[in-house]
Amino acid sequence: MADEDPTEAIDAARRGLINAEKFKVIARNRLDLLKVYDLATEQLKSLYIVYSTCRGAIEQALTHNELDEV
Repeated sequence: MADEDPTEAIDAARRGLINAEKFKVIARNRLDLLKVYDLATEQLKSLYIVYSTCRGAIEQALTHNELDEV
């Protein structure tokens, strides 16, 4: 290690910083995608609840022949 060229060590450190910056950008992009995914998941859950409720109301109406009320 004592024989290592200081300029090579500086270049290696610089390359490490560049790589770290690239990974930081990738991590931010993935975090943004996860936020979109979480929002879409919540919206899908809400849509499913609405769909299920409507389906239940229609089934009840058909069972009891109360289509006018639906």
